[in-house]
Amino acid sequence: MGDFFKPWRRKIGAVTLVMACVFSVGLVRSFYISDVMEYFPGESSMIRLISWRGNVSCSYLIGKPPSKFVKRFLFFAYENPYPFETEFEGCQWVWRVGHMGVATCSDTTSDSIAVVSPYWSIVFPLTLLSAYLLLTKPRIAKPKTNVEHRLSE
Repeated sequence: MGDFFKPWRRKIGAVTLVMACVFSVGLVRSFYISDVMEYFPGESSMIRLISWRGNVSCSYLIGKPPSKFVKRFLFFAYENPYPFETEFEGCQWVWRVGHMGVATCSDTTSDSIAVVSPYWSIVFPLTLLSAYLLLTKPRIAKPKTNVEHRLSE
């Protein structure tokens, strides 16, 4: 068993499988509880991660300074249904396919860009990548030949 995880591809495959499992848990949780995480890296910027109804979105907001009493990191959880669709009302979609897309939003005090993606579009490729990395046999390295030995022949 110790030899199974010797190659780097198997270690990376195990990490991608764990990531796929974490996103799968997020997928199931998002149908019952909506999560919002906000991070304030600077005085006038905010990064917001939202998980709701099988989707995850990441927004970057510039221009609206947070209150001086706001912590650098905030976490909220809401019982569904929470109307996050209103989060993107008035936004211009740069591109959109179903529930996946990129939107830009502007109002009088701030500008933001948001990337929205369904969880399955993250879980499925991670699962396929981990299956490939874990289940395929590693290639056997060819023995190196001495160049000087070849030239003398």
